[in-house]
Order: sequence, then C-alpha cells, then structure tokens
Amino acid sequence: MKLIALIRDPVERAWSNYRFHLSQGTEKRRFDEVVSGEMDHLQRSGEPIEGGLLDVGRYSHHISRFLQEFPLSQIKVLTLESLVTRERENMTEVFEFLNVDPELGNPEGAAKLNAATVPLIPVLAEFITQTARLPDRRTKRLLRQLIGQPNLTRIKKLASFINSRNQRESTELPIPIQESETLRTYYETEDSSHSQAAELVPSFPTAS
Repeated sequence: MKLIALIRDPVERAWSNYRFHLSQGTEKRRFDEVVSGEMDHLQRSGEPIEGGLLDVGRYSHHISRFLQEFPLSQIKVLTLESLVTRERENMTEVFEFLNVDPELGNPEGAAKLNAATVPLIPVLAEFITQTARLPDRRTKRLLRQLIGQPNLTRIKKLASFINSRNQRESTELPIPIQESETLRTYYETEDSSHSQAAELVPSFPTAS
C-alpha cells in the first residue's frame, strides 16, 4: 500500500478556511481574533484545538502518525501550489511512485473545482444560513404540521438555490501580516519536532 497526501501552504490553508467559514456565516470573528484565540488555547492546554485552524496545518505531526505504520518510501506528499504550476511533472511523479506507466494518462487543464466564493450580499447569506438551521425536533415537527413536509422541503431547496446564486468567486486577499508571521513561526516549530516526517513535507515560506 502507498499513500499520497496533497497539502498546501499551511498559512494559506488557514486563511482560506477562515474565509470559507466567513462566507458561510459560520464565523463572525476577525481573523486576528481566531488566531489569538487558538494560540491562547494552545498555551493553556499545550495542544491546539483538534480540527481547528492550527491543528489541520500541522502536516509533519499528522504524517508522523502514518510513519508509525508505513516506511518513508511508501508515502508521497504533493503541494497544491506545485500541482497548479507543474501539473504534468507532478502527475508523472505520481505515476512513477505508483509504478504506473506515465504515458497511460496525464490530464491537463482540468476544470477548477471547489473555488473559493464570497457572498454578493453578506446579510442575505447570513439570513439563509440561520434560517436553514432548523432547531430541535419538536420545532421541526411543529413546522411539518403547520406547512407540511413537502412545503418544508421546498423552502429548504429554495434557500439553497438562493444561496448558490448569492455567491461569486472570491479574489485573493492578502493574509494579515502579523497573523501570517504568528502562524508561520508556529508551524516551523512544529516541523522541527517531527524531523523524520518533515523530510516528506516540501518547504513553504518561512517567518521573516
């Protein structure tokens, strides 16, 4: 068995994840508040919030767990940045890693999937997000009795449709400098504590 991991710059990933939750109305805080909150939790508990902004980007830490079961030679790590700029070379490397003939297939120019979006009308996006979350079972049952399940389903579908039309592809916004430095310093420290796994993780920009 061989494993392939696709990662991206951990700071860019954190920023993208924050903006996604902001666009969905599931995050209200500023980015600096999110970062400082997670850093405070880290200082208090010694560990980042599981699945949180910091935790997901700890690539060396996560890969080190797989190294307990698999040798280095059976794990390959690719970066999103490299895949975008060197698609053919990366796919060739993957085929060779899997002992597959590179000539069997090497797609280029694939459609862009999962592109980041932001709401055209943020207030509308927040209203739909809050409205679409039906509360407890008792309330759901009451709504079904009042308007009927078919109408309830239609309302949810309409909300989903309006929300999809209320999105536009986002333009790249720069990451706040101070938070970027905080995150890069943290991830550099993390990598240094998992030296073997760090061998597999490509280099990303370092803190200045």
